[in-house]
Amino acid sequence: MSVRGAKNLVPKAMVAAILGSEPSVLRNVPAIRDVDVVRGLLSLHGVEVTSGPDAGNQDGELVLDPRNVESAHVADIGMHAGSSRIPILFCGPLLHRLGEAFIPDLGGCRIGDRPINYHLDVLRSFGAVVDKLDSGIHIHTSGRLQGTKVKLPYPSVGATEQVLLTAVCAEGVTELSGAAIEPEIMDLIAILQKMGAIISVDTDRVIRIDGVERLGGYVHRALSDRIETASWASAALATNGEIYVRGATQPEMMTFLNVFRRIGGEFEIDENGIKFSHPGYDLNSLVLETDVHPGFMTDWQQPLVVALTQAGGLSIIHETVYENRFGFTDALRDMGAVIQVYRECLGGTPCRFGQSNFNHSAVVSGPTKLQGGSIVVPDLRGGFSHLIAALAADGESKVEGIELINRGYENFMGKLGALGADVTLV
Repeated sequence: MSVRGAKNLVPKAMVAAILGSEPSVLRNVPAIRDVDVVRGLLSLHGVEVTSGPDAGNQDGELVLDPRNVESAHVADIGMHAGSSRIPILFCGPLLHRLGEAFIPDLGGCRIGDRPINYHLDVLRSFGAVVDKLDSGIHIHTSGRLQGTKVKLPYPSVGATEQVLLTAVCAEGVTELSGAAIEPEIMDLIAILQKMGAIISVDTDRVIRIDGVERLGGYVHRALSDRIETASWASAALATNGEIYVRGATQPEMMTFLNVFRRIGGEFEIDENGIKFSHPGYDLNSLVLETDVHPGFMTDWQQPLVVALTQAGGLSIIHETVYENRFGFTDALRDMGAVIQVYRECLGGTPCRFGQSNFNHSAVVSGPTKLQGGSIVVPDLRGGFSHLIAALAADGESKVEGIELINRGYENFMGKLGALGADVTLV
């Protein structure tokens, strides 16, 4: 089976095209719902989005022409309210092109507090005026945005993207400290540089952007989705199986691959992808803490927990990125998993939730045989983790709410069938 471009990059790359004075070409685009949402929002704002000649093959391609950008009707934008959190990233590009932006109420997975105050504070620091309305948020500016200094209290990926997309055409220099440096951020920076931006990244999480008056288009192939790759790798461990993930790349996966090997999993890397397999003997338990890049990614945690239910001994997982990411374990316990969640920090890394009333640590005891059951998908990554548990379980499972999984996993039903799973959509 194959993976294509990263969900955490492709929609943002599509938004970046608004900044250009010429069309852009984005390749390796996955057919997921988040891409459809952004495509719809771009069309509302006058950006012509067409499928390129390679859209039907593995190089799925979009051509984005922003030369006729215009303001969209509030009612039309509101139709997308709750469907994605991506609309907040339209602000900077639209302020540069039109002088105003309207953002509907935001949706996304309910895995913890992901406030947009970082974004609004960032936009205000550039000189934008923010008005909160009943239907959403109206943002405007009377002139060119001005470069500024931004210090993030936490290396938020979304806030870092907001700064980048706003600063590239602001007048003067912008300095962002405490920035996120995830691979998807670096790929977005590469795209903006192709468009004509001047961006430097220091070793101390400081990014400096010299604003330019004009950006052009880009031609770019999105980096592979490391989250989907890790999800399929975890499925191989949980089901005592083997999966070859075409399109997976090693550099973005190094931290995961080290953990995968510590558990006992085996992998082989070639120029076309990575083959993941169960070793054929008992898996090892481990102690794991999630963290911002280059630490162990929070989105890798949920599918891996399912695999750890099949490892011998006690595994300890400390979630330091999102405070409410263990809700998905309720369904696993109903299926026979032995998992206990705790409010305490069960790890050595200081985290923001240590003094709060959040269950952000878990202890998994295994191996335990899972039994099929009825499951309601709580969020994107938790939902795919439930699919992995259903594949590993004895008997039949019924999974409701799988439309959430379409946000980030392309043709996952077809891929499951191709791997030999007996899956029926009812």
